Amino acid sequence: MTGPAASIVAQAKLNLHLKVLSREESGFHSIETIFHRIDLGDDISVHATDGFRSIDVEGADLGAAESNLAFRAAAAYAVRAGWPRGFQIELSKRVPVGAGMGGGSADAAAVLRALDSLAPIPMGAHALMEIAASLGADVPFLASNAVMALAWGRGERVLA
Repeated sequence: MTGPAASIVAQAKLNLHLKVLSREESGFHSIETIFHRIDLGDDISVHATDGFRSIDVEGADLGAAESNLAFRAAAAYAVRAGWPRGFQIELSKRVPVGAGMGGGSADAAAVLRALDSLAPIPMGAHALMEIAASLGADVPFLASNAVMALAWGRGERVLA
């Protein structure tokens, strides 16, 4: 049985500027970039459930649920928040997969915001940013409310 739901458009982003710097020991490159949020986005609905966890994707084959960044974001939120329920994520893909527009990162960020809006005691922006940074380089910017931002490091350090 599903409970309350939150629906969000997971807006994609463009890099207006991108400078690739040194390669880190981790294999990632340090960058300097300017992110700009755009109107194109995926539709996300998150429902609280009685305990099961699932994701249903329409518009793209993204593989197993456990490897989906939006699903991993929900799982990370559940651990950090002590989320006592399950979740059902409905994702309608419109952002092209692999286009460098941060579609998967936007989905993860939207799921974090949706779950926080459903929580009895929301964690708030700072905690969401910490979770977002653990998930991927574009996720912190896309979890924020900023339209444009300077980012550096792997893209996880953001000044809006």
